[in-house]
Parts: sequence; C-alpha cells; structure tokens
Amino acid sequence: MRNYRISIGKEFDQYLKSWFEDCLIEERPGVTFLCCELTDQAEIFGILQRIQSLGLPLIEVVKTDN
Repeated sequence: MRNYRISIGKEFDQYLKSWFEDCLIEERPGVTFLCCELTDQAEIFGILQRIQSLGLPLIEVVKTDN
C-alpha cells in the first residue's frame, strides 16, 4: 500500500464527495485534497480517471509515504 495526496482545484459538494468515498477528503478554500491509500498503479489511474470524467481541475498528485 502507498499513500497519495491528490489536490483538486475545486471545493466539493456532497455529489462530488460521493464519488471519492474510498479517500479521506480534506478541504481548504478553493481546493480539495483526496488522501488515498492505494495498492497499485491501476488504483491510481482509476482515481485519476474519475477526476477526469467529472471535469475536475487536477493540481498535483504526491506520494506521501517513504
């Protein structure tokens, strides 16, 4: 398992939060952070595909574990 922090340039409403129930969601004004524990690249691409399909502005993806 690896931990990732994905930054999205949009505040989430309940609808968007429901798409990412497998992630911890942290919010700041204008930015939402998805903190996810993922097992492999397929899961990373799955999250990124959801972000793209919803038209969300991706800021960055950072691996947070060593």
